[in-house]
Amino acid sequence: MLIFQLVTCAFLLTSAAAFSTAQYFGLLSGHEATKRRLNDFVAKKESLQGVESKKIAQKLDHFTPSLKATWEQHYAQDFEFYDGNNLIFLMVGGDRDINVGWLRQGFIAEQAEKFKAALFTIEHRFYGKSQPKPDLTTKSLKYLSSEQALADYAHFIETMNTEHGFKNPKWIVFGVSYGGSLAAWLRYKYPHLVHSAVSANAPLLAKVDFHEYFESVSKTLSSIGGPECAETITTANKIMSEKIVNNASQYDELFDLCEPLSGSENDISSFFWNLAHRLVTDVEVMEEDEIKYACEILTDKNIADPVHRYAEFSRQTNYDFCVYAKYSDIINRWRLNKISYTEGWGARQWFYQTCTEFGWFATSSRKNNLFGDKLTVDFYDSICKDVFDVKFDTKFIENAVNKTNEKYKGLDLPVTGVIFVHGTNDPWSKVGITKFPKKGSIAIRIKGGGHYGVLLPESPNDSQQLKNARARISKTLERWTKTKSLEQEKSAIIDV
Repeated sequence: MLIFQLVTCAFLLTSAAAFSTAQYFGLLSGHEATKRRLNDFVAKKESLQGVESKKIAQKLDHFTPSLKATWEQHYAQDFEFYDGNNLIFLMVGGDRDINVGWLRQGFIAEQAEKFKAALFTIEHRFYGKSQPKPDLTTKSLKYLSSEQALADYAHFIETMNTEHGFKNPKWIVFGVSYGGSLAAWLRYKYPHLVHSAVSANAPLLAKVDFHEYFESVSKTLSSIGGPECAETITTANKIMSEKIVNNASQYDELFDLCEPLSGSENDISSFFWNLAHRLVTDVEVMEEDEIKYACEILTDKNIADPVHRYAEFSRQTNYDFCVYAKYSDIINRWRLNKISYTEGWGARQWFYQTCTEFGWFATSSRKNNLFGDKLTVDFYDSICKDVFDVKFDTKFIENAVNKTNEKYKGLDLPVTGVIFVHGTNDPWSKVGITKFPKKGSIAIRIKGGGHYGVLLPESPNDSQQLKNARARISKTLERWTKTKSLEQEKSAIIDV
């Protein structure tokens, strides 16, 4: 989800190698409590007895009949709860490797047990071990797109119907974040195959200049941590934006940079981009009490200067690593086109999709913005050109984004049978369906909710609002699984 989707992906890193990659760019996981919960969720994969990991042959290009090349896509299945009722739950892969933990833990597994459904999860092409090509060169990545991924999933459903003898099956598709987008789009593009979908925290409106992202972060910080919390960050970035142009290296030591910054425009932008990621990662995935803790650092009266408070927050989130913040660090890292199975979150692959389909560039381009005036669309466009191809300029990306919105209809997605779920503190809700769902679909808004939470395993720390959201989804699925057609279902907006 944009270059800034790396924030979302980064907090799910679990292996030491992958975590060190996140540290390399300062893309840190959320607060320790959130990380432990996610790591526990993934760690339990080792004890999943009865879950089968398999492969399916897919076309390299579903839309060019003359191209016969195929590749193998990874998926997993679990029939522990299935009682032959032809009800199937599918967790679709997004911008990371497959996690079979979804089949025995979390909301989808709980609902499968309740409804006696068969369970599947499938990996997105070019992520994890589902690699259609032997490398990640720009030439190979031309086969990476949401449209190709949807066609993969449609072929998978058709194949499973035949292989397992499902008769008049009802497939309910689940997805979170970009996977949530795919779940909604799969129901829209292939309604004859997909009965309904749970689309959690899904961005649906492609957008080049996604200034609303940081605006949402600012609002969340102010509402939870108090106005002074956001004001500290805004003031610190404004001061640094004005001073850094004449002396780029003056903040090297204060922010523990691994190498001195040059005075180049891109180097300076990279510095602000890195600091923004550190904070936004926390805001996107943390609970309210954790955001308050971060704001305590940022409003500490024992540190008089806002810049030094900001630096103290940065130091407390870098785990004693120095910070790589130069533009060349970003470019050189994302130019690597060798497939790495330790990077389940697919940094290069996802960035390619942002440059060719979605945009979602989180911008801060005015002096009084939360992160100053150095994070412009031009900065992100320059990365697209330097990492992939000089043709990926502003005009190219704008045209690509327009085509995506024409294809999927943005926030006017005319689809029935989809439950759209968003947390009110989730910046991605600004490009998701939180109001005016079409007839036959509903939108659930979780007060104080962030990104990802609703499909994760239950926790004693879950808010009542999160529990209520899960209950409403389950109740809706109970009604929808008994309905052949959802065309006559009423639309609804549900606040929990």
